Amino acid sequence: MRAPFAPGAAWYLPRLLILAVALFGVIFFMYYSDVNARALLAAFKPEIDPSFTGGRIAAVVFDPLGDDHGYGALSYPTHRAFAPGSLDLLRYAVHEPVWGARWQEYPEYWQIDLSFASGPPEVRAVRIYVDSDGDGRGSADTPGGNAEGVALDPLRPWDWRIALDGLSGTVVSADGKTSFPVGVTALDGGKTVRARIPLSDPSLRFLFGSGKTWHYVLVGPWSPWARGGIMGTAKRAAADRSGGAQSPYTPAVFDILAPEPGVQERLLSSWNEAARTLPKAVPVEIPLKAEPGIDNPASADPALIADLEARAAEEAAIEREEAASRWEEAASRWEEARLGGGGERNPAALLAYAAAAFDADALVDARKALDEFLALEPDNPAALAYRGALEARTAEAAMPLAAVAIVEEAYRLMDRGVDLAEGPAQVLVSRLCRGNVSLAVPETVFGKRGQGAEDFLAAAEAYTALGGPSSGVSAAECLLKAALCLADAGRDMEAGTWLRESFRLAEAAEAAERGSVPASLALSLARKGFMPTGSLRAGDTGGRR
Repeated sequence: MRAPFAPGAAWYLPRLLILAVALFGVIFFMYYSDVNARALLAAFKPEIDPSFTGGRIAAVVFDPLGDDHGYGALSYPTHRAFAPGSLDLLRYAVHEPVWGARWQEYPEYWQIDLSFASGPPEVRAVRIYVDSDGDGRGSADTPGGNAEGVALDPLRPWDWRIALDGLSGTVVSADGKTSFPVGVTALDGGKTVRARIPLSDPSLRFLFGSGKTWHYVLVGPWSPWARGGIMGTAKRAAADRSGGAQSPYTPAVFDILAPEPGVQERLLSSWNEAARTLPKAVPVEIPLKAEPGIDNPASADPALIADLEARAAEEAAIEREEAASRWEEAASRWEEARLGGGGERNPAALLAYAAAAFDADALVDARKALDEFLALEPDNPAALAYRGALEARTAEAAMPLAAVAIVEEAYRLMDRGVDLAEGPAQVLVSRLCRGNVSLAVPETVFGKRGQGAEDFLAAAEAYTALGGPSSGVSAAECLLKAALCLADAGRDMEAGTWLRESFRLAEAAEAAERGSVPASLALSLARKGFMPTGSLRAGDTGGRR
């Protein structure tokens, strides 16, 4: 993950930062208080009946991040309510139908969870068409004047249509004879939406014995005044319409459930204006019976785990050697500048030396250099971030109350660095500093995992913006750490979303450049059930340098 150097930002060394702060150990006394707190929580945590949380998860389908552009070039309506990512579907989870739930609004219900890149939920029109039995009977037409602008596969006609408009919903049968409301709730600022379909109607009881279903999931911008509740498209976006339309046949949906990257764009751009045909969507097969580990793509392979552990240890040893070498080189350059009288005129060399010392675990030298640099540039985001991360490390040897105060001071410095950061390079180094510290300090003491997840997600975006041959792997590492933060914060659905996205980016990098994925990343993903393929699995020890 060789860091790109932006013009005027020679101090920028995120690769050093990721390695160095990842080695940051948690504070001794707080670590054990965190362990004790977790043990107590585990001991007194009651076993919760699945019927209280939606039933057992039968299927989870992940949708690519950042594909909320419909056929490829749709742009959001200009109304301020439409936040970036609010129409970007990331995860579609279907539960087993629940029977005889106690103390619930519906004793029999069927729950579907949808996760998006951001909220709010009020801007979304979600249309779910379900072929519940595969018998070839039903409807291939879409109600509401075909506001979606999409044709459905006549070989997979739908039996039931679930329409979610903001925080209200309805379900209707294909013959129009059955219709009733759906319970809709939003979580995490609208990033997660849960729909509960009551099964009190006898016509829906077949779901309890159904094995497979097929789902079309379409997401568009909602408006109560639009035809069918979905805003139309035009060449230019406005408050009441989407932009980017190339034809009257351009579909109005921004995202469809299509797990493989590129499939959505291919399907939604397949209209034929001359033949007057709409683009055709295809459904995703969804089982309604839960299987072990359904939210985990594979079971961990002990032999592969052991092999990856050995290779990750070898990588770490090489990194330590390289860190020591970089420090020697940086120290030599800084000494030359200082003896030549150019020290004050070359602060970038001083900060590069401080970062290299930090990376090589020469904390005394790093602290001295950072203090000297901040005396010259007190508002430098990178220096503030490094200094805060270094301050947090000193808490390891402090007494308990003093250690808490030290960590608070560390966050004051890092928060200031994040606030002052401008551009992808500065955002990257400041966010990585704070994110890694947030992942290291005990959650039950400081509650920083949520903030850490936000930092790693921002860092992943910065890597993508900066580009470079290893930007995809670097972003994958950030998304993995975001998932670890979210899981520790109890936000498991979000954690699963970003874990899957990390795996997807790692797979893409592996396909594009042999040996580009480090064993440490492959190991972390494998431990979560995402088993690597290709060169890493075959034993290729080539890595990024």
